[in-house]
Amino acid sequence: MQLYPVVQADQRAGLSTTKVADIESIAVSAPWVVWSEDDEAELRLGQLQGDHFSDVATLPPLSHDLDVLCMAPVVDGTYDLFVSDGDGFFYHYWLDPHQRTTRLVRTFAVNPDIGPCTLSANSLVFNDPYLGVLAVERNPETVAVLHPAKSYEAALLELLTPVSQPVQTLAAPGQPWPSVHAARETQPVADTGDAADDPAILPGANTTWIAGTNKQRGLAIYDLDGQQLYFAERGRLNNVDALALPGGEYLLAASNRSDHSIDFFRAAPDRNHFAFVASLPITLDDPYGLCMARLHNGLRVWVSDSDHQVQEWRISSDYQGHIMRDWQFDGQVEGCVADTAKQQLYLGEEDRGIWRIDLADGSQTLMAAISATGLQADVEGLAIYHNGGDSLLVASSQGDDSYLVYRLSPWQQLAKFQITADLASGVDGASETDGLAVSSVATTSFPAGLLVVQDGRNRAPAQAQNFKLVDWREVTALLTQTGAD
Repeated sequence: MQLYPVVQADQRAGLSTTKVADIESIAVSAPWVVWSEDDEAELRLGQLQGDHFSDVATLPPLSHDLDVLCMAPVVDGTYDLFVSDGDGFFYHYWLDPHQRTTRLVRTFAVNPDIGPCTLSANSLVFNDPYLGVLAVERNPETVAVLHPAKSYEAALLELLTPVSQPVQTLAAPGQPWPSVHAARETQPVADTGDAADDPAILPGANTTWIAGTNKQRGLAIYDLDGQQLYFAERGRLNNVDALALPGGEYLLAASNRSDHSIDFFRAAPDRNHFAFVASLPITLDDPYGLCMARLHNGLRVWVSDSDHQVQEWRISSDYQGHIMRDWQFDGQVEGCVADTAKQQLYLGEEDRGIWRIDLADGSQTLMAAISATGLQADVEGLAIYHNGGDSLLVASSQGDDSYLVYRLSPWQQLAKFQITADLASGVDGASETDGLAVSSVATTSFPAGLLVVQDGRNRAPAQAQNFKLVDWREVTALLTQTGAD
């Protein structure tokens, strides 16, 4: 731990004073200065006014030591603030100086006794007493992987040159994807670790629900404010899909890895009704991905397993079924969606790309392969946004925490984007996404429909996984900006 007299600390901040006291740590990002005194757990905040402070305030106390500080703007009015406790952890906060608030975003482990730190446009750079100068991405939607800084000289330059301009995007250099924001989020699932997986959207005339799997224990139903309304304890449900029925009702199907079955539910959002109705045993040892559609010759459910097989089941009105056909792939298949108008099925092979299957003859075509500018393994959730005669496929590119939009006819990649935090509302972004769902049905809150994605790293604060809701108007605006709309 290094203590700086205020005289020395203020000189670092470009100030001149003769006040004598001990400052434990200090960070400057003009016009704001944040510091801690002695061994207190409270941060002080001040604004630089010439050669003195103004608007000095004490921020709410934190639950850890304040050994090393660094800060830089994210957007106007909000700052990234990183705090090392000296005992082996960095705490990442969003600081709003005007509101005098801090919001914990994430925590990650480092070595004890970390030295000075600074923030470049994309990285936190700090001196590790055992490993040298290290860096980690500022973007909280990435995994906090520590790696050597670009070079010792460059790292020293970064250490001595804090960021002075807001970060316009949290994307890494060389990956300038546009971004949209999550408007809302659901409550976290009840289990920690890898739990939330796949959503489905159930629009009603007056009420819209979101179904979401907790692959450790069952199926949840949420309203559009993200509040959980129902939960069905059915075991390890992995993927879910919903099919509209007459009278404002929905049939839901989910792959059950505990019972080796397809589970069926009925839901009616406007009547506030949700119930489990049947379970269909199937021959797959580990049911995984699933999607459902009504074709001209009956109800179909497609279900995959961890042995790379995909089965097509015909389902009767009493929830009995039999296998119509199957396909074998080289790798794991999970993402799945049917385009009933074209009688086509889209499947995501996680380490290969997106396949289209012609349901008339069963032929397969690889439509989008893993590539540097497109999908990054794993390929996960797939969903289709229908808007008049135009149908858009949305895919989760889990390997780089992004999402891609394709036009189905003629096939064309239209955009690649990320979902970043809305700092004004406090809703974090989404990353490491498994399943997703999309709907073009208008609601009061989402007049152009919405995109729902699973968030594998629920930040700000760090909690169990959940689902993020994105206003489709943001996606439309993004497509317009890129010239794709």
